[in-house]
Parts: sequence; C-alpha cells; structure tokens
Amino acid sequence: MPTDPAIKLAHRGIKYFEELIEKEIPFSLPRYGDGEFASILGYPGKNCDGVQYTAELRDSLIETLINPHLEDMYFYGMLAVALRFYRPYIEKFTSINNLRMTWTESTFLVAANRHGKFSNFLDTLRKRPILYVGPTHLRKLPDILGLKIDYFIQIPEKTAFEQREVIRNEVLAAPSKAKFIGFSAGPASKWLIWSLFPDIGDKYTLFDFGSIFDGYVDRPSRKYQKRKTWSAIAQANLV
Repeated sequence: MPTDPAIKLAHRGIKYFEELIEKEIPFSLPRYGDGEFASILGYPGKNCDGVQYTAELRDSLIETLINPHLEDMYFYGMLAVALRFYRPYIEKFTSINNLRMTWTESTFLVAANRHGKFSNFLDTLRKRPILYVGPTHLRKLPDILGLKIDYFIQIPEKTAFEQREVIRNEVLAAPSKAKFIGFSAGPASKWLIWSLFPDIGDKYTLFDFGSIFDGYVDRPSRKYQKRKTWSAIAQANLV
C-alpha cells in the first residue's frame, strides 16, 4: 500500500498569486531555497550571498518549520533547487520532525523572471503601494521598475539575520499605509515573515522576493542574471 510522500508539494503558479495581489487578499509567502536548507541541515560555511551559516540561524529557521503557521493564507514556499540538492535529507528532516505543512512550489517567480515572462506579475505589483525591506541597492526599484515603494527599510546585505529583531520592530513601527510588505533579506526573510504573521498577517501581505530584482539594479547575484542573454530578457519583462 503506497504511503504519503514525506514532502507534500502544491503547485499553484504565478497567476494564483497575481490574483491575490490584484484583489488585495492578504497572504504570506516565505520561499525556502538551497541556502536555507543547507543551514537547517547543519552544513558549514556561507550561502551564495555570503551569509554565514550559524547555529543561531539554523535554530531560528528550524523554529519556523517545527512551529508552523498552518493557516490557509500562509504559504511555505519551496524552491526546486533545494529539492535538487537535498531532497533525501529534507525528507528525513520532515519525517523526524513530523512537519505538517503542505509546501508551495515557488520556483514560478524565478522561472518567469529568467524566461522573459515576468511582465504581467510586475504590472500587478505596480498597482500596490509597497513597504520594502531590503539592501540599499534596491532603493532604485521605483525608478527602474516603476514600483510604488511607499517606505523603504534598509538592511545590511550579509548580517540582516543578526539584526532581525530591530528590523521586525522597524516594520511594525513604519509610517506607511502600504498593506503589502516585500522582503529581500536572505534567510532572515523567513524568520521575519514567520514572526510578523501572528501580528499583522491577517491584514498585510508578506512576500519574500529574495534576489529576484537584483539583475534590474546592476547587482546581478544569480547565474541567469549574469548571462549575456539577461539584458534582452530584462527588457522583455519590462514591456
């Protein structure tokens, strides 16, 4: 008799989230990739952005999973790269810790961005005022992408996790009426969204953008953003 897979994965796609944003329906989407799971599984070193894997980071990321938010509008995003590198270990971790969430396959954002099919999502995003939490280079987003950044909380690129409590308090105290909060804070985004959700998740959208915008602000951080084809792809996304 077949058993249920250790990792339950739902495929919703980019249009599903576009519709939620368009209708201003609050939801939360932290996206866990290979870096987060390398930390969770106890690997040493750093992620591709230079964020150090520490015991404290590992414990905090694990906490977001073993004490999950199981509400319908809290989506635990899983990137395909995490499963490609670590699937057997993630499955073992899931079984040992009896994780109960259904993951949402979240490579849809990267896939649309890297294949020149990101314009509809950007159009939808431009309709919403945004409180953005990210490093200083993303301050250019209004000028380059036309996003309505109502308020910007600047964070350090590599040590945001160490300042997570300060950042969390800044979000809660921000003089902004935006009901959409975007995060580009590396692994810290997962903890920030998880910790903020009980306080504001019923009224605010908490969205983990990760590195998705880096290529537009002359700070390419992923392989596809560094290829010769990126310029043409970026232009297609801006049409």
